[in-house]
Amino acid sequence: MDTTLIPTQPVGKDVPGNEGTPGETPPNDSSLPTDPDSLRQVIQHGGPGIPSSVAANVIDASSPAGTFGTAAEILETPAMGISPALRSALFQVMASVPGVELLGQATDRVGRSGTEIASPINSGGFRYEIIINRSTGQVLQTQYVLVDPSLLPPLDQKYFGDTAGEAQGWTVYLGSGIVTSTSSAPASLQS
Repeated sequence: MDTTLIPTQPVGKDVPGNEGTPGETPPNDSSLPTDPDSLRQVIQHGGPGIPSSVAANVIDASSPAGTFGTAAEILETPAMGISPALRSALFQVMASVPGVELLGQATDRVGRSGTEIASPINSGGFRYEIIINRSTGQVLQTQYVLVDPSLLPPLDQKYFGDTAGEAQGWTVYLGSGIVTSTSSAPASLQS
């Protein structure tokens, strides 16, 4: 699996990058349910079908912020078997999370327009914001934004800073897909 993207950066310049390990089998999401209620249960209880790469990035999938984050991670991770019905169910799960906010029209870091939604604040004072292309449903950008610095331990405040509203890390997705080698680009990036 090889995803061309701009990886999360705490500060500084944007850098093209790849996700996945050469020779690694991409996740297969075809076993995930397409019914939003069933999918929410699988996400919240760590049921079968949640890719290990997604589960590793979420601290507590049963929390509102974790449920939102898991659904968002599945949407943004190139995988086999992600059908339009599954994408729809993931958006429905995210929309049903208590405390989710529709932030409205937004522009990503490379100038593309989309709809931005945000997770509830997690136990560390951050929320996960995602910008989605309204026409295609593709993830354009994700970022972690510090909302409540008082929830950060003092050492983290020193490392991350303590300015509310500041993005601590972001990823801009220029294109993604499953490819056969590390030297090839996803079809969405080929001219």
